This record gives sequence, C-alpha cells and structure tokens, in this order.
Amino acid sequence: MQESDDKKLSDLSKRFLQAISYCGLSGYKLKKDNIISSESTLTSIKKGIQLPSKKTIDAFCEKYDVSRAWLYTGEGLFAKTPSGQIEPSEKDIRDALKNARMQSDSTISKVAPYLQDILVKVKYVPMDAAASFVESLYNTAYEIDSYGVMPEEGEVLDDSYMVFQVRGDSMEPTIPDGAKILARKIEEGLWESASGVVSIVYGKTLSVKRILKNSLFLDNVLTLKADNPKHGQLDVERREIRGMWQALRIISQKII
Repeated sequence: MQESDDKKLSDLSKRFLQAISYCGLSGYKLKKDNIISSESTLTSIKKGIQLPSKKTIDAFCEKYDVSRAWLYTGEGLFAKTPSGQIEPSEKDIRDALKNARMQSDSTISKVAPYLQDILVKVKYVPMDAAASFVESLYNTAYEIDSYGVMPEEGEVLDDSYMVFQVRGDSMEPTIPDGAKILARKIEEGLWESASGVVSIVYGKTLSVKRILKNSLFLDNVLTLKADNPKHGQLDVERREIRGMWQALRIISQKII
C-alpha cells in the first residue's frame, strides 16, 4: 500500500486515533468497554474505510475523560478539566462530522482499491461441502474453498484458521442458520482443555456445538449441547473425534 494512512484519514479520525494512543487503549479494551462493536471497527477507522460515529465519540469521551471540544474541533485541551469545561455546540459537532465525511469522500476512490488487500483468504467449508470435507479430512490433496476475512487488530490468520458455514437452527439464537463463523484449530493435545463453542468432526459428522462438559481427561467423553433447547445434548467419545476448532466470531450472517 503506497499511500500513508494520514493521507486517507479525516482530521476527526486522526484525533480519535491520537486519543486512543494517548490513553494506551487497544481495540479489545474499546470493545470490552462497549465503545465499539468489534475490533474490526477500529481497524476500518485506521484504514480510512469508516469514520468514528457521534455515538462512539461521545461514549469514548465520557468513558476516558477526553474533551469533546478537542476531539470534535481540535481546540482546547485534550483532557477534561475539573471546571470551566467548554462543550462543543451542536453546530460544531455537525460541522466536524460533515467535514470528516467530505475528507473521507475525497479519498474514497483511493481507499476502495485496497479493500481487497485487507482481506485474508481463509480455508472455507460451506454447508454443501461439509460431507466431502469430513471424508477428506487431513487429505493434503483435497482442494478446499477459501473465504476473504478481515483480520481484527493483532490477529494473524494463518493455516490454523478456518471458516465454517453453519447449517440448521441448533445454535440459534447465538448462531443463525447459514451464518459463517471463524474458528481456530485446537491441537489434539489440548482437547482436554477445550471449552465454549466449537466446530467438531466426529465420525462422519461435522457439527457446531457448545461444550457442556469436557470429561476427556477422566472419562474420554465430551458432552456437547445445542444453544437451541429443542435439540438437547450429546456425548461424544474421544475415539470418535477427528478434529476440533474453537469458534471465535461470526463473520457473516443474514438479517432475519
């Protein structure tokens, strides 16, 4: 990528990112504090793909004692002061957001061609290929599909990651039918400590389920359950398990 990030960022985005840096915050911390919906939001702001919203800015300033006037207009002090704090007017805020959009629009033609460069191709198992994936598991000659994934901050999407498309309603409402999830392989030596939601191959079945009880160390049994109470739970013996991936996040789903 030839252009520097500064050339693609609005003044508002620059100040927002400066404030994050000054406060020593990470994308994970911002997400945990409900400032942004996901770490990929911060990545998109850094790349100039999107702008920080008014809701995000106001929540950020309130949470970390940053001056709204400084962030919106660049005037005054960075931090809130105990007294005499000047708040930006609604006009100041509207103008700041309008100018940011104009600055962003002027560079969108430069940014758009690089969007594809941000995506990382990850091995992908769609619903209709689940059976062939299971049959050819660990067959190096098997040609598997790929899916473009935008990595979150600090995430390195190597060969241990896969994208699985979920079939059915067994994990609703957590994961709807047809959703694509990003998952990371759990090495066999770590199966005893596996927890949470996993994509798992046992016997001739590929399934996405939540681990209810992990008794692999004591009894060689893994108890899986569906989040949808209609589907119940299932015990799987260790000898049946052929592969396991830790589900990390939904990367694509339909609005229902």
